[in-house]
Amino acid sequence: MARIVLAVFCQSAIVDGLTNNLSIFNQYDEVHPSPPPEVQAKKGVPMMAFQCALASVWERDREEISESVPMRIRLVGPQKKSLPITEGTVDLRKSRRFRLVTNLPGLPVIGEGTYTFLFEVRLGNRWKRVGDTSLFVNYRAPALATKAVQH
Repeated sequence: MARIVLAVFCQSAIVDGLTNNLSIFNQYDEVHPSPPPEVQAKKGVPMMAFQCALASVWERDREEISESVPMRIRLVGPQKKSLPITEGTVDLRKSRRFRLVTNLPGLPVIGEGTYTFLFEVRLGNRWKRVGDTSLFVNYRAPALATKAVQH
């Protein structure tokens, strides 16, 4: 079974084609958008316009077993509402580690609080959680937003 070695929410990430090294730029664990955030409707869910990515490194659970497994990433918001982010396949047939960068056009937000990205693999008919990473969203007070730009 595949497992998560590293999961990071960041501004951007790049996997080098020659070395397979993963470069992560500006890791986020908390964001402070101005209220209300810039939103655009995507299937009825408000989206905060925000350049961001999820970078993850997957690894074989057992070195000798090569496999390709279905995976998905879900976002669970502060009210425990689950939003799908992406589905795909983790291919661990040729190497023991797999690097995945999921670029996001924005962040679905339904209020302040902790948002958790859940990384899951499919085992038969069920999904098993193999890792996660969290982000805290806290709107700035209008006075702080104004002071921040007055330099």
